Amino acid sequence: MSKLTSKIVTNDLLLDTKLFLFDIDYTLCDPSDDPEDNIINGRPKRTTLQLLKYAVSKDYKIGILTARRDEDNCYEQLSVFLKPYCKLDRNLVFAINSHHPNYKEYFGVQKDYDAKAAVIKKLAKKFEKILFIDDLHKNIYAARNLKISTVYSFLVTEYRNAYTYV
Repeated sequence: MSKLTSKIVTNDLLLDTKLFLFDIDYTLCDPSDDPEDNIINGRPKRTTLQLLKYAVSKDYKIGILTARRDEDNCYEQLSVFLKPYCKLDRNLVFAINSHHPNYKEYFGVQKDYDAKAAVIKKLAKKFEKILFIDDLHKNIYAARNLKISTVYSFLVTEYRNAYTYV
């Protein structure tokens, strides 16, 4: 019998069971003054990174959902920034304001929070459980308004509550 620790089979689909999505600015780090490298040189949010490390220890995949542009640059910088904590999967980095073919369906979306909610809704079909942490109320409300029972969203200031769901 094969051991499936981080995957389940549902309706003949193999799903990853757990994803923890983080915003970047003011969630994982406070940006530096230099917009070119503000992830790498930003001030890490110690409490959020402890939560990330704990989630990794509980077999969560780590994803990034940001309103930034230039998804490839975000991925490259985050790979360096998060290297002490986890190996970041390129397919789980979403920069919704990138003019990337993956986001053409969001080009007409006026609000970042609607685009973030749309990404979460799609991911909910692939993951049994999603935890989402962000610094903006409107992004959290948009995720909660999806009313998907397997999606839990928290303000960065509520990070302690997230431990209950990990």
